[in-house]
Amino acid sequence: MPTDAVLRELLVRQLDAWLPAALHRARRATLALAYAGTDAGGADAALRVVGEHADRLRGFRLTVLVLAAGDETLPARLGAVESTLPAEVAVHVVPGDPARLPVALKAAGAAGAPLLTLAHGAAPTP
Repeated sequence: MPTDAVLRELLVRQLDAWLPAALHRARRATLALAYAGTDAGGADAALRVVGEHADRLRGFRLTVLVLAAGDETLPARLGAVESTLPAEVAVHVVPGDPARLPVALKAAGAAGAPLLTLAHGAAPTP
């Protein structure tokens, strides 16, 4: 099994367990996915998992940040999945690599709320 497929499956399973717990603890949460020079296919799968939890999102706010470098098709691919999500989910696609993750998280107002981050291909600056 290719490494990307294993990573995607781990992300899906972790998100499936993390999302209900995060929303139980707080009224808002952030999911940040950062990809450097790799296929951002896990973002599609993550949004589908979020869609599966749509009934639990009522009254909550979930922000999904996707940072990806070099994948011009990503906004169109994610747009198709995003259109099926409830209004409580805000998806932001940011061009760039994981080094921009701290700035993107600050801009999204992620401080003080549960955060799940996947940085694939490079380590973000602390």
